[in-house]
Amino acid sequence: ADRFFDVMLIIGRIAVGQLREGILAEQVEESTRLLDLARARADHGEIARMAVDTTEAETARISTTLAQARTDVETARAECAAILTTDCPRFASVEDAKNFLQRESGVSLPSAWNDEIERRRPDISALGAAIRAAEERATLARRQAIPDVTLRGGYTYDTYVASGNQR
Repeated sequence: ADRFFDVMLIIGRIAVGQLREGILAEQVEESTRLLDLARARADHGEIARMAVDTTEAETARISTTLAQARTDVETARAECAAILTTDCPRFASVEDAKNFLQRESGVSLPSAWNDEIERRRPDISALGAAIRAAEERATLARRQAIPDVTLRGGYTYDTYVASGNQR
């Protein structure tokens, strides 16, 4: 159960990272367009060169944040691969990642115990088997409290008296 929730947490981190990556990629694209526009306006003398430098710094900051988001996604995929021992794919699109997050955020944990939970969880069924085995061992121990009495009877007639045996 712990591994399942660990994997779900990591898949959620992959989805969040891809969503951030998609949004930041759009912001970098728009920031680059604004930077080109600011440079053109500065060349015509409409704005000061300082405004271009500010826009350039902002574009660089957003680009760095985008690179960090990509690194976070790849780190989460590596953690997922370490748990599952196979590659964890990226979501097909930013929309798929967004839909996954919306769908999984609406899932509620059960508030009461039921038989379905026990059937779906192998750790619970293994615990039940261990409890039954312990009860059987206790029953066997109680039954062995009464000794197992064995009576034997025998008769021997020995004719080899030269060795010192008696008849």
